[in-house]
Amino acid sequence: MKKMVAIILALMMAAAAAGCGASAPTSSRSQKSVETLSGEESTNGESPDNDLTSSAVERLPDGDYKDIGKGTLIIATEGGTSENGNLPVIFVDKSTVMDGLGIHTSEFDGSKLSYVYVDGVLNSKDQYGHTDTSINLKRQNLTVVTHKVEVVQYDTDKLGGKVVTYKMASYEVKAE
Repeated sequence: MKKMVAIILALMMAAAAAGCGASAPTSSRSQKSVETLSGEESTNGESPDNDLTSSAVERLPDGDYKDIGKGTLIIATEGGTSENGNLPVIFVDKSTVMDGLGIHTSEFDGSKLSYVYVDGVLNSKDQYGHTDTSINLKRQNLTVVTHKVEVVQYDTDKLGGKVVTYKMASYEVKAE
């Protein structure tokens, strides 16, 4: 069953990627400080805004975030959903290097860019309104512990703007 869901998620992501084949227009980017994997800050004139595979990691700025804005966030795993405060579970073994996590949003402001953070690290960006999608969880998001998923929308659609939407849900990883 787990393999079947993984195959379906992979096919959905491949179809979505095929539909997004056009390249986005490039623009000049302002210099900004970005926290790297080592925790050091670097200012290199390049922002990883559209390149989540770069060595720089964007983190959710520290703060005391509270549920704000219109809409709901539900995450889903093979072990259930976060609906009604539940804690969905992902079972992993030593060979697991990647898994998928379902994201369901409703009543989000679709005109705003949504930033998805897993354990405080930017995982993806997309427009969410009434949306059913998935994100990839890599090895660091599959350690045996409870992980936090946060979806944030900023008034300027850029990091550093005022947070207008903040929703959070968690999932638990258990060893098989």
